[in-house]
Amino acid sequence: MLMTTGMRERATGRGRISFLLPLAAGLTIVLAGLTVAPASADLNPYERGCQLLDAGDYINAVQQFDLAIDSPVQYPLVYLKRGQALEKMGSHQLALKDLTDMIKSQPNNADGYGWRGTVYAKLGQKQLALADFEKAVSLDPKYAYGFNMAGDVYKNAGDHQRAIDSYDKALGADPKNVQALIKRAAEYVATGKADTAVADLTTALSYDANNAVALINRGTAYSGLSRPQEALDDFNKALQIDPTNARALKLRGQAYFKLQNAKQAVEDYGAAIKQDDDNAMLYYHRAKAYQQLGNDGAALTDVNHAINIDPNQGNFYLMRAFLENKQGQAVLAHQDIQRAQFANPLLPQKIEFSPLDKNADRYLQDTNLEDVHSTGAVDTTETPQY
Repeated sequence: MLMTTGMRERATGRGRISFLLPLAAGLTIVLAGLTVAPASADLNPYERGCQLLDAGDYINAVQQFDLAIDSPVQYPLVYLKRGQALEKMGSHQLALKDLTDMIKSQPNNADGYGWRGTVYAKLGQKQLALADFEKAVSLDPKYAYGFNMAGDVYKNAGDHQRAIDSYDKALGADPKNVQALIKRAAEYVATGKADTAVADLTTALSYDANNAVALINRGTAYSGLSRPQEALDDFNKALQIDPTNARALKLRGQAYFKLQNAKQAVEDYGAAIKQDDDNAMLYYHRAKAYQQLGNDGAALTDVNHAINIDPNQGNFYLMRAFLENKQGQAVLAHQDIQRAQFANPLLPQKIEFSPLDKNADRYLQDTNLEDVHSTGAVDTTETPQY
């Protein structure tokens, strides 16, 4: 059989095929740049393990790496790869052993320290994790993963500025690192810089237009800036990419609620509940949307469901008290107000509801509560949570 150049490239593992195909009419077409994955039977255990690792089949990947370690052929990165697979499985102690073995054999490999730091972070060993990430970036100043993961450690510790600094360094190493942009934006939101977060997420989307997380997070930032229509646009795009994303459905429901489209909000909350039926906040927000539609019965059912799931939220009791007060059940409303105050000691000492006609639709103002003692305390118990 005559082997073409492209076929010869596949046989030698270079992977790019460029050859001529004859057509019936004697013409030819050129296929250039086509990459053909080698059949699994053509791979050695290490290569099969890497393929399975990339596909998310971590258990079988580990078994292939076991075979590779036991083979007479030496694979320099096999302990790193098996450690990564074990880490993905949640087997942190076994992953730690493999990655430590990797570092002993290759002490100048940044990936070894980067991934061991990841394991230390998941085991809650912050200082060991940071030491490994620092070592990794000292070995490779362009190792964005190390900076990213250090940022995550600081973020989880609530140290927003150090997290931002680490993500800055990740972007210095790799200016188009989408994950660093998304993570830095989250820290900007946490520190009240929603405009800056929007800028980061817009940049991330310029590199990866179909990144649903970036779209959802930018929509959340727009919501925080009281720009519900722009938020809605981003949530719509995210749901085109990931139609069952419960977080996106919840947030789009909140955007619809702010835009006074309670009917659509109810639909989105309902779809989100199908994905996450143990989420008290979803029932609570759907209750508010039902209330806007004048369906107090459905609203009461949902807020009761929210309380059953999480009986320690003051805003749940306040909403139920509002509905009970509306139905003339003053005793029940009074008891729920006391429960709300117990759950949230920051509430005013005496609470009463405003007349219904003062705030008939409750779209723009989330509560009908008044602080009768005029302490100046602002009730924020029904502020939408993102």
